Amino acid sequence: MPYSGANDPSRVDWVDYADRVTQSDPATFLRTALAGMEDRAIWLVYDEGYVTVGSDCATMATELAVNRSKRVAVAAEHAYLIRFAPAR
Repeated sequence: MPYSGANDPSRVDWVDYADRVTQSDPATFLRTALAGMEDRAIWLVYDEGYVTVGSDCATMATELAVNRSKRVAVAAEHAYLIRFAPAR
């Protein structure tokens, strides 16, 4: 699910993306994205160098790690692919 609040989780809608992200809240996004997902793994992909989202993705990674164990699958420079196990 793209952080931008797009309706289609399989695609990122880049039109007005920066505006939608600016209006987004990491905590609200996580509540919506995780609803009913307690028994499923969550994958988070992000790049710390992506200025548009600021620290929102790192904040979400920290919040996800509160109730889920994490394993960094790929880390390259400032980009990450992290798997969070189903909720404990």
